[in-house]
Amino acid sequence: MFLRMRNAKLYFGALVTLASTSAFAQTVYYGGDWNGGNNLEAQYNYVSESFNSVVYDDFTLTSPNSIDGIFGNFIDDTGTFSSHQLYWEIRSDISAGNGGTLVHAGTISSATVTGTGIFNGNVPINRYESAVDPFVLSAGTYFLGIAVNHPPDQTFLCATSGQNSVGIPFQNGNSFWNAPGLFENFSPTSDLFGHPVDFSMGLKGSAVVPEPTSLVALAFSLSVFARRRAKVSK
Repeated sequence: MFLRMRNAKLYFGALVTLASTSAFAQTVYYGGDWNGGNNLEAQYNYVSESFNSVVYDDFTLTSPNSIDGIFGNFIDDTGTFSSHQLYWEIRSDISAGNGGTLVHAGTISSATVTGTGIFNGNVPINRYESAVDPFVLSAGTYFLGIAVNHPPDQTFLCATSGQNSVGIPFQNGNSFWNAPGLFENFSPTSDLFGHPVDFSMGLKGSAVVPEPTSLVALAFSLSVFARRRAKVSK
């Protein structure tokens, strides 16, 4: 089923800096594989501007992470997937009719497009994936928004029931659709479908840890402080 709404601080204390343990190391968050059901338009700079739309779904980080990759599973009208471009955003505090705060955003000109081995009839489900310039997200809840950029055909982000998902929350249906040309202003997808829906997209990266040199500096500072306290005690 395709849904088309036609007309219708990072803070660790003094002297500690942060660094990623590795680049593009692992999946930080993934909503899960396509469930064979609903899909929702997700296309940016489409030939018909009235159909521009971005799908958002929430994720929670329990500790700081360095994000360096974005991906999502899509299907288009023809199965050609001729655009290899992506548009993405990360926002916080989205609610019905409210886009919250834009935290990060970007466009990708040459995403890797690979088959998932799953088909909707004769049309393949393909994964768009790309590295992005690394950035750090502190612990908290965010929303990932994603769409194929400059698609020649209408493109849909796949829905999921959480199979092979990574991270939290798990299948809470807290997703939104922003399609200004269709008068949908961060509309809850549960209102569109009549039931909660989650989507097949994710982030890659790695946990952030203090740099060794900073830990040494911190240890030295603590030792100096301890010696000074010892002298005062005498």
